[in-house]
Amino acid sequence: MGTKGWKMEDIVALDKKNKTDVLGTQVFNKKDFGDSTPTGGEIVQPDAGKRAKYGNKKVQIDGIWFDSKREGEYYKKLKILETHYEIYDLKCQVPFVIEINGKKICTYKADFTYYITNDKKKELCVDDVKGMRTPVYNLKKKLMDAVLNIQIQEV
Repeated sequence: MGTKGWKMEDIVALDKKNKTDVLGTQVFNKKDFGDSTPTGGEIVQPDAGKRAKYGNKKVQIDGIWFDSKREGEYYKKLKILETHYEIYDLKCQVPFVIEINGKKICTYKADFTYYITNDKKKELCVDDVKGMRTPVYNLKKKLMDAVLNIQIQEV
């Protein structure tokens, strides 16, 4: 786990305890607004009449488009950790070029990268929010480990 022993339940509990969202904005309950509860900056992509390949719906949070609601929710949790200095330098959609003998084999695009400090060493964490593990993804994951010595944490 790349977050110094934190579990996602702890992060959600911390968020509820502080009654703030990732950006420090107060979170309101449904009883405060009836059925029109604020969504915390989320904008769900309207259906264009065409269904996504794996049934996901794109969502926009903090001006960033994510491929699924699940990925957007994970981003919010990482932002909470960054706010509490558990992780730093959070980035989205980071490309890694995989080369062997100077020839480009492929590019893997990580959902999220960030750093943690373990024993005063800076450690890169690469997270991928996975719903469907395709054969291409499985191959790229193995190449990331074999060629770049980077392990992908699936969430």
